[in-house]
Amino acid sequence: MAPSKPFDAEAALDYMLLLISNSEFKPDFHATAVAADIASANNAQKKFKKIVEQGGKYKLVKGKVVAADAEEDEDEA
Repeated sequence: MAPSKPFDAEAALDYMLLLISNSEFKPDFHATAVAADIASANNAQKKFKKIVEQGGKYKLVKGKVVAADAEEDEDEA
């Protein structure tokens, strides 16, 4: 059996963000805050936004993950 490649966390995160950006849903930040023991939905969204934007390939607009070079509406979230 061929040896498995080591886990590449950056590639995995890129794939997850690509998957989310091509999905027709917005995350439920209230439920996420409760499940992750975060004080509020707003704080959960801020944490997610920070993670999304760290790599520079994606951004969070109106609660949806989009490509960093996508045109944004005036009401960014």
